[in-house]
Amino acid sequence: MLKQRVITALVLLAILLPALFYRAPEPFFLITLFFIAAGGWEWVRMNGGGALPAWLAGLGCALLCTVFWRAGLLQQPLPLLWLFIGGAWVLLGAFFWAVHMMVLAWLAPRMNGVKLACAQFWVCAGLSLAVAGYREPITISGLKGALMPILYGGLLSVGVAYTLQVVAQRHAPPIHAAIILSLESVFAALAGWVILGEVLSLRGITGCLLMLAGMLIVQLWPRPALEQATAADAR
Repeated sequence: MLKQRVITALVLLAILLPALFYRAPEPFFLITLFFIAAGGWEWVRMNGGGALPAWLAGLGCALLCTVFWRAGLLQQPLPLLWLFIGGAWVLLGAFFWAVHMMVLAWLAPRMNGVKLACAQFWVCAGLSLAVAGYREPITISGLKGALMPILYGGLLSVGVAYTLQVVAQRHAPPIHAAIILSLESVFAALAGWVILGEVLSLRGITGCLLMLAGMLIVQLWPRPALEQATAADAR
Protein backbone atom coordinates (compact mmCIF):
# COMPACT_ATOMS: atom_id res chain seq x y z
CA MET A 1 0.00 0.00 0.00
CA LEU A 2 2.80 2.40 0.88
CA LYS A 3 4.60 1.70 -2.40
CA GLN A 4 1.41 2.44 -4.35
CA ARG A 5 0.99 5.77 -2.55
CA VAL A 6 4.58 6.76 -3.16
CA ILE A 7 4.45 5.81 -6.86
CA THR A 8 1.14 7.69 -7.28
CA ALA A 9 2.55 10.80 -5.62
CA LEU A 10 5.70 10.74 -7.76
CA VAL A 11 3.74 10.27 -10.98
CA LEU A 12 1.35 13.11 -10.10
CA LEU A 13 4.26 15.35 -9.17
CA ALA A 14 6.11 14.59 -12.42
CA ILE A 15 2.99 15.42 -14.43
CA LEU A 16 1.87 18.46 -12.46
CA LEU A 17 5.14 20.39 -12.06
CA PRO A 18 5.94 20.93 -15.78
CA ALA A 19 2.36 22.05 -16.44
CA LEU A 20 2.34 24.31 -13.38
CA PHE A 21 5.42 26.25 -14.49
CA TYR A 22 4.61 26.28 -18.21
CA ARG A 23 4.15 29.80 -19.53
CA ALA A 24 0.76 29.14 -21.16
CA PRO A 25 -2.20 28.06 -18.96
CA GLU A 26 -3.60 25.39 -21.29
CA PRO A 27 -1.45 22.41 -20.12
CA PHE A 28 -2.25 23.10 -16.48
CA PHE A 29 -5.93 23.46 -17.34
CA LEU A 30 -6.00 20.12 -19.18
CA ILE A 31 -4.26 18.26 -16.36
CA THR A 32 -6.54 19.87 -13.75
CA LEU A 33 -9.53 18.92 -15.88
CA PHE A 34 -8.32 15.33 -15.99
CA PHE A 35 -7.88 15.25 -12.19
CA ILE A 36 -11.39 16.64 -11.65
CA ALA A 37 -12.88 14.07 -14.03
CA ALA A 38 -10.91 11.30 -12.34
CA GLY A 39 -12.17 12.53 -8.96
CA GLY A 40 -15.78 12.32 -10.13
CA TRP A 41 -15.21 8.83 -11.51
CA GLU A 42 -13.49 7.68 -8.30
CA TRP A 43 -16.20 9.14 -6.05
CA VAL A 44 -18.93 7.16 -7.82
CA ARG A 45 -16.88 3.94 -7.78
CA MET A 46 -16.07 4.30 -4.07
CA ASN A 47 -19.77 4.69 -3.31
CA GLY A 48 -20.71 1.46 -5.06
CA GLY A 49 -21.66 2.88 -8.44
CA GLY A 50 -21.26 0.96 -11.66
CA ALA A 51 -18.90 1.62 -14.51
CA LEU A 52 -21.39 3.61 -16.61
CA PRO A 53 -22.45 6.03 -13.82
CA ALA A 54 -18.79 6.53 -12.91
CA TRP A 55 -17.85 7.45 -16.49
CA LEU A 56 -20.87 9.75 -16.78
CA ALA A 57 -19.90 11.48 -13.52
CA GLY A 58 -16.34 12.00 -14.72
CA LEU A 59 -17.42 13.31 -18.11
CA GLY A 60 -20.04 15.53 -16.47
CA CYS A 61 -17.44 17.11 -14.18
CA ALA A 62 -15.09 17.69 -17.11
CA LEU A 63 -17.88 19.15 -19.25
CA LEU A 64 -19.05 21.47 -16.47
CA CYS A 65 -15.53 22.79 -15.90
CA THR A 66 -15.03 23.32 -19.64
CA VAL A 67 -18.28 25.28 -19.89
CA PHE A 68 -17.24 27.49 -16.96
CA TRP A 69 -13.87 28.09 -18.61
CA ARG A 70 -15.27 28.89 -22.05
CA ALA A 71 -17.90 31.20 -20.52
CA GLY A 72 -15.15 33.22 -18.83
CA LEU A 73 -16.35 32.51 -15.33
CA LEU A 74 -12.82 31.62 -14.20
CA GLN A 75 -11.75 35.19 -14.94
CA GLN A 76 -14.53 36.66 -12.82
CA PRO A 77 -13.83 37.94 -9.27
CA LEU A 78 -15.23 34.98 -7.35
CA PRO A 79 -13.57 35.24 -3.91
CA LEU A 80 -15.41 32.28 -2.42
CA LEU A 81 -14.43 30.01 -5.31
CA TRP A 82 -10.78 31.03 -5.10
CA LEU A 83 -10.90 30.50 -1.35
CA PHE A 84 -11.87 26.87 -1.96
CA ILE A 85 -9.21 26.56 -4.65
CA GLY A 86 -6.60 27.85 -2.20
CA GLY A 87 -7.80 25.28 0.32
CA ALA A 88 -7.46 22.57 -2.31
CA TRP A 89 -3.84 23.60 -2.91
CA VAL A 90 -3.19 23.40 0.82
CA LEU A 91 -4.73 19.90 0.91
CA LEU A 92 -2.57 18.87 -2.05
CA GLY A 93 0.52 20.10 -0.23
CA ALA A 94 -0.57 18.24 2.90
CA PHE A 95 -0.96 15.07 0.81
CA PHE A 96 2.62 15.24 -0.44
CA TRP A 97 3.81 16.12 3.07
CA ALA A 98 2.03 13.03 4.44
CA VAL A 99 3.63 10.87 1.76
CA HIS A 100 7.01 12.33 2.71
CA MET A 101 6.42 11.45 6.37
CA MET A 102 5.44 7.87 5.55
CA VAL A 103 8.41 7.39 3.23
CA LEU A 104 10.78 8.64 5.93
CA ALA A 105 9.14 6.38 8.50
CA TRP A 106 9.81 3.41 6.21
CA LEU A 107 13.34 4.39 5.10
CA ALA A 108 14.80 5.87 8.31
CA PRO A 109 15.16 2.54 10.20
CA ARG A 110 16.65 0.89 7.10
CA MET A 111 19.23 3.51 6.07
CA ASN A 112 21.89 5.73 7.51
CA GLY A 113 20.13 8.88 8.69
CA VAL A 114 22.78 11.34 7.50
CA LYS A 115 22.98 9.77 4.03
CA LEU A 116 19.19 9.80 3.73
CA ALA A 117 19.04 13.46 4.79
CA CYS A 118 21.79 14.37 2.30
CA ALA A 119 19.89 12.61 -0.48
CA GLN A 120 16.85 14.71 0.40
CA PHE A 121 18.90 17.90 0.29
CA TRP A 122 20.38 17.17 -3.13
CA VAL A 123 17.03 16.25 -4.66
CA CYS A 124 15.34 19.33 -3.19
CA ALA A 125 18.22 21.61 -4.23
CA GLY A 126 18.28 20.20 -7.77
CA LEU A 127 14.53 20.60 -8.29
CA SER A 128 14.50 24.09 -6.76
CA LEU A 129 17.46 25.22 -8.87
CA ALA A 130 15.86 23.86 -12.04
CA VAL A 131 12.58 25.66 -11.38
CA ALA A 132 14.35 28.89 -10.35
CA GLY A 133 16.52 28.84 -13.48
CA TYR A 134 13.45 28.35 -15.65
CA ARG A 135 11.16 30.89 -13.98
CA GLU A 136 13.43 33.78 -12.97
CA PRO A 137 16.91 35.18 -13.68
CA ILE A 138 19.68 34.26 -11.23
CA THR A 139 22.15 37.10 -10.72
CA ILE A 140 25.14 37.67 -8.44
CA SER A 141 23.55 40.80 -6.97
CA GLY A 142 20.37 38.88 -6.21
CA LEU A 143 22.32 36.12 -4.50
CA LYS A 144 24.22 38.67 -2.41
CA GLY A 145 21.00 40.37 -1.36
CA ALA A 146 19.44 37.08 -0.28
CA LEU A 147 22.61 35.59 1.22
CA MET A 148 21.44 35.50 4.84
CA PRO A 149 18.02 33.90 4.11
CA ILE A 150 19.73 31.37 1.84
CA LEU A 151 22.29 30.46 4.52
CA TYR A 152 19.64 30.27 7.23
CA GLY A 153 17.26 28.19 5.14
CA GLY A 154 20.00 25.92 3.82
CA LEU A 155 22.03 25.34 6.97
CA LEU A 156 19.53 25.58 9.83
CA SER A 157 16.01 25.17 8.50
CA VAL A 158 16.93 22.41 6.05
CA GLY A 159 20.35 21.09 7.06
CA VAL A 160 19.84 20.81 10.80
CA ALA A 161 16.07 20.53 11.17
CA TYR A 162 15.43 17.94 8.48
CA THR A 163 18.42 15.86 9.51
CA LEU A 164 17.04 15.75 13.05
CA GLN A 165 13.66 14.78 11.60
CA VAL A 166 15.20 11.80 9.81
CA VAL A 167 16.99 10.72 12.98
CA ALA A 168 13.86 11.16 15.10
CA GLN A 169 11.66 9.18 12.72
CA ARG A 170 13.83 6.12 13.28
CA HIS A 171 11.94 5.78 16.55
CA ALA A 172 8.83 8.00 16.38
CA PRO A 173 5.64 6.82 14.61
CA PRO A 174 4.80 9.01 11.58
CA ILE A 175 1.48 10.17 13.09
CA HIS A 176 3.19 11.48 16.23
CA ALA A 177 5.98 13.06 14.18
CA ALA A 178 3.46 14.82 11.92
CA ILE A 179 1.64 16.30 14.91
CA ILE A 180 4.88 17.56 16.44
CA LEU A 181 6.08 19.05 13.15
CA SER A 182 2.72 20.84 12.78
CA LEU A 183 3.88 23.07 15.64
CA GLU A 184 6.21 24.77 13.15
CA SER A 185 3.51 27.35 12.43
CA VAL A 186 3.13 28.04 16.16
CA PHE A 187 6.80 28.92 16.52
CA ALA A 188 6.61 30.98 13.31
CA ALA A 189 3.70 33.00 14.71
CA LEU A 190 5.51 33.53 18.02
CA ALA A 191 8.72 34.59 16.25
CA GLY A 192 6.78 37.01 14.06
CA TRP A 193 5.17 38.54 17.14
CA VAL A 194 8.39 38.79 19.19
CA ILE A 195 10.85 39.78 16.43
CA LEU A 196 8.75 41.59 13.84
CA GLY A 197 5.91 42.88 16.02
CA GLU A 198 3.28 41.16 13.85
CA VAL A 199 -0.22 40.60 15.22
CA LEU A 200 -2.53 37.85 14.01
CA SER A 201 -5.79 38.87 12.40
CA LEU A 202 -9.12 37.25 13.21
CA ARG A 203 -8.65 34.91 10.24
CA GLY A 204 -5.19 33.92 11.50
CA ILE A 205 -6.48 33.25 15.02
CA THR A 206 -9.33 31.16 13.58
CA GLY A 207 -6.82 29.14 11.57
CA CYS A 208 -4.74 28.55 14.70
CA LEU A 209 -7.80 27.33 16.58
CA LEU A 210 -8.70 24.95 13.74
CA MET A 211 -5.15 23.55 13.69
CA LEU A 212 -5.23 23.10 17.47
CA ALA A 213 -8.58 21.33 17.19
CA GLY A 214 -7.14 18.99 14.55
CA MET A 215 -4.17 18.11 16.77
CA LEU A 216 -6.45 17.44 19.74
CA ILE A 217 -8.80 15.27 17.67
CA VAL A 218 -5.89 13.13 16.47
CA GLN A 219 -4.54 12.76 20.01
CA LEU A 220 -7.92 12.05 21.64
CA TRP A 221 -9.12 9.67 18.93
CA PRO A 222 -9.80 6.11 20.18
CA ARG A 223 -6.50 4.33 20.74
CA PRO A 224 -7.24 1.13 18.75
CA ALA A 225 -7.85 3.13 15.57
CA LEU A 226 -4.74 5.22 16.13
CA GLU A 227 -2.59 2.17 16.78
CA GLN A 228 -3.91 0.44 13.66
CA ALA A 229 -3.16 3.52 11.55
CA THR A 230 0.33 3.78 13.04
CA ALA A 231 1.06 0.11 12.36
CA ALA A 232 -0.24 0.45 8.78
CA ASP A 233 1.95 3.50 8.13
CA ALA A 234 5.01 1.76 9.54
CA ARG A 235 4.68 -1.24 7.20
